[in-house]
Amino acid sequence: MDKKQQILEAVKQDPFISQKELAEKTGLSRSAAAGYISTLIKEGVLAGKAYVVNEPAGVFCLGGANLDRKLTAKSFQMYDSNPVISRESPGGVARNICVNLNQLGQRASLVTVTGFDAAAEKVTAALPGNGHVIKQLRGASTGTYTVVLNEKHDMLFALADMAIYDAFTPEVLEEEKGRLKHASVLAADTNLPEQTLCRLAQWKLSDQKLVLIPVSAAKMDRVPQNLAGYDLIVLNKLEAEALTKGSAESLLDLGVAEAVVTDGLRPVQHLTADGIEEFPVPASERLVDVTGAGDAFASVLIKALAEKKAVRDVLPTALHTAKKVVESEASSIQLS
Repeated sequence: MDKKQQILEAVKQDPFISQKELAEKTGLSRSAAAGYISTLIKEGVLAGKAYVVNEPAGVFCLGGANLDRKLTAKSFQMYDSNPVISRESPGGVARNICVNLNQLGQRASLVTVTGFDAAAEKVTAALPGNGHVIKQLRGASTGTYTVVLNEKHDMLFALADMAIYDAFTPEVLEEEKGRLKHASVLAADTNLPEQTLCRLAQWKLSDQKLVLIPVSAAKMDRVPQNLAGYDLIVLNKLEAEALTKGSAESLLDLGVAEAVVTDGLRPVQHLTADGIEEFPVPASERLVDVTGAGDAFASVLIKALAEKKAVRDVLPTALHTAKKVVESEASSIQLS
């Protein structure tokens, strides 16, 4: 066991141990023991005095945490005032996946950017788990997504204010590098700029899994054209075709290790170097609200990677989980 590991083990046994005691216990000088402590704090392994050992999140979810507003109009007339029924709830792909993973019993933390506003308080107030990294930016507005639905709950139009995520630069990411390096899985959505997604792949450790979750076809231009370093991408057919400018079957040519492509009620495709395997989508008994189904589906796959399980082995479970979400009013996984 090297000296740094000896220091760490001693701190785990007694978080209030003094540097003098550490030096005596490990055969180091006091200054050398202090140097190791400083290194462990910089690396994010220790949280400070008392030397609390940071238990790393199994998964860090990086990306969007928005305030979602859903407006339902019984009738709609352009250029006129339309009565609506409104509902507001926290959302964002990265946030939703973080919530789902904690609900599934998988430790997960969120890394995102918000403004100093009421929306930020609503988005972060009910986050489960701990270890979240919320970077509040002055002069910026927390991301919001507003959708207007007709009486049949079909979308009329939606408005997305996501400009704040342009400030989620590689430099912001670097500030948390010491903490992120301890995660088993890093799951990023495409609210992050392309440069930030590239940086993740560059310094991902060999024993970490890196997952990419696109948020819409409109943001596929943020996806790096070289996905080497990414272990999994989960996206729908429209997003896949926008990314490859052609067939979803060519996704692996971009360098990602495996891909999962959904296509509504059509079979889900699982692409690996061994070929393409299809999984049928279970029929829903009743369709209530599709919101959050894709995030629930991706959450099960990410949990599998954190547990070192094969993605294909949990695809039926992921599909069943998404089915339960669309059959309920809830937009996240609810365990009963």
